[in-house]
Amino acid sequence: MTDYSALSDEELVVLCKKQEQAAWDALVRRYFADATFLASQFTNTPMEAEDLISEGLIGFYSAVFTFAASGKITFRTYANTCMKNRMINAVRSTGSQKQIPFFQCVPLEDQTQMADSRLTPEERMIAKTEAAKLEHLIASMLTENERTVFMLFALGDSYGEISRKTGLSVKAVDGTLQRARKKLRGQLS
Repeated sequence: MTDYSALSDEELVVLCKKQEQAAWDALVRRYFADATFLASQFTNTPMEAEDLISEGLIGFYSAVFTFAASGKITFRTYANTCMKNRMINAVRSTGSQKQIPFFQCVPLEDQTQMADSRLTPEERMIAKTEAAKLEHLIASMLTENERTVFMLFALGDSYGEISRKTGLSVKAVDGTLQRARKKLRGQLS
């Protein structure tokens, strides 16, 4: 039996790409606290923290599928960048804020250390529990069609690209994605 907690992030990414559920669980548990911390950096936005965390996790899933181990960048750096960029785009798309103020930005190399140091042991445990819950929800709550659309969207595909890949109309893609988000958001809140 594989001890997933002993594997490196990069090894877990390889297993995740092979759709190994236990690897997903381990990796999400490691990064849920990062997504929570990154969401806390957006203080003066109309978006709720839960929505920002959801957007960050979409960025995380995208990072898993697009990461190419080259030795130049670690998965942690890449994943945190993807999560933060996804959150920034979500905030910008609300139309309430054109740019994130400089004082709200945190240097990338400091993010990981700050995420771990700012969380209490209780908050870390809660983050791990929430990560496991999210993985279970995605696997159990979403239909195959919803998971497919959700994952393609997480990878950065536009509605049009998803439509072409799945054979659904753009309107059906939008409806499917909205249902998936609503199911996940309803269970997370």
